[in-house]
Amino acid sequence: MKKFLAFILVAVTTIAFMVSSVGQAFASTTVTVSKGDTLWGISQKFNVSVKSIKNSNNLENNIIKVGQKLRVLSKHDGKKAHHTGLVDKEVVTRKEVSDKVQPVVNTYNRKASVATAEKVAKAADQGSPKAWIAFHESRGSYSVTNGKYIGRYQLDAAYLHGDFSPENQEKVANKYVSDRYGSWQNAKQFWQSHGWY
Repeated sequence: MKKFLAFILVAVTTIAFMVSSVGQAFASTTVTVSKGDTLWGISQKFNVSVKSIKNSNNLENNIIKVGQKLRVLSKHDGKKAHHTGLVDKEVVTRKEVSDKVQPVVNTYNRKASVATAEKVAKAADQGSPKAWIAFHESRGSYSVTNGKYIGRYQLDAAYLHGDFSPENQEKVANKYVSDRYGSWQNAKQFWQSHGWY
């Protein structure tokens, strides 16, 4: 009889532990991608990681298109959602806990080297408007951050879509300047007038 009671006690304790840790409720929200949306921006709105959105939608990269529907799983806290672009919302029970959003830390050139700054300053002095902007924005460092502005050209982190590599910074900066100013010379003139570009 004692063995049977001990077995029952262990079984009840095990079941109680399992029930208490079964899972957490998550809200499943379908978001329709609008112009200018990025995975990073959507992840910030819903307090989830980019990886979580990519996993929920079987995305292999960070490329999304206007009109695309994305499923976003976020912790359900019983509060009414205040997000735009909601199509539906249902509560889902999950065993696993979603990834917490971690600040992205740039691993490129932790400090701008003196040699890099001198090289960029020399190119800026020789008339390169692109080098001039790079020197005035970051002293040529790809790792400088200022709030949401990242790298050599101090681009909004959303423009970089989570890829802070020097190659991507160069590509995005060229597109940004081309679309907004038409040329680096025009961007430099704007910068000189306004203190930013």
